[in-house]
Amino acid sequence: MKKLKFFLISLTVLALLVVGVGTLTAAPSESNPAPTLVIGDSNVLKLHKSSQVYVMGSGYEPGMEIRIVISQKDGTRSDVGSALASDGIVANDDGVWGTTFTAGRYMRIAKADMYVMMACDSNYNVLATAPFGYYSTKDAYAEWPAWAQAVIAEPEE
Repeated sequence: MKKLKFFLISLTVLALLVVGVGTLTAAPSESNPAPTLVIGDSNVLKLHKSSQVYVMGSGYEPGMEIRIVISQKDGTRSDVGSALASDGIVANDDGVWGTTFTAGRYMRIAKADMYVMMACDSNYNVLATAPFGYYSTKDAYAEWPAWAQAVIAEPEE
């Protein structure tokens, strides 16, 4: 009985190794870089409907359609596609893309806090992430989070 258990466990481990090796992707390298997502100027953003956000990425498949998605505090995700300055995002021949969007209507659900921005493919598979935070000028500067105070100077009265 012990030999049978050992045989079954060994067979299961071997099967997992074979299946696991078959699903591995190539490790990022100079010729195959991991996708990136960069938030321009700063990832500390003023919580205001007219705030412009510039994002760009590299390491994507040429011609790939990109979706920008932001995690919300209630666990949902918001696709910012309707707020883009351009008609969609497509990686160029070098796998690079860039766009801007206005925070606009998302300010109804956003709060001064930290979030995750995600660059996704057209099926919303996450390819790269970047942290960012909103700060509110309605709050006293002393109440702003330390990460906002480290980047933004205290407004003059």
